[in-house]
Amino acid sequence: MHRVHTHLARTARLASRARSVRISLAVISDPSSTSSRITSNSCSRSFATDKKPDWMIEAELEAIAATNARAIKQGTANDVVMGKLKHELDREIISNAIKLEEKLVMIIQKCNDAKSGAMVDARGRAVYNALRKKALATRQDLITQKEAAGMVTDATSMVESAHPIPASM
Repeated sequence: MHRVHTHLARTARLASRARSVRISLAVISDPSSTSSRITSNSCSRSFATDKKPDWMIEAELEAIAATNARAIKQGTANDVVMGKLKHELDREIISNAIKLEEKLVMIIQKCNDAKSGAMVDARGRAVYNALRKKALATRQDLITQKEAAGMVTDATSMVESAHPIPASM
């Protein structure tokens, strides 16, 4: 609708300017004489009529309707670019969620491996608890990523059940 208004306003301005143009015609009388005279006749000439013909108005309206229908069907150039950008961002978010899940599995595996050392001495318990805290933080990050990506409706329960973290020592 804004394009239609802008186009009509521009057309009205051009028609107004055209009505105010005056043409001066130089007429050479008797070109064969040695003393040719140049006379100036000033007349008002309107290049645009006050009203466009009906066929022209209808053609413009049909062109505007066709353009709007094409924009609705295919989307504007901005919509296409934003769609591509959204697709790329979604792909990146999902890729990050997959990487976090792989990292979480690796940390849980290290935590399970360090469990035997945690029963032996204090240093082993410190390593185990540090790995466990890192696993908890990574699992929370994974939950956040999956929710942001819209991958699951209840990401917390799904991730916690799929990736249980061993108890603290």
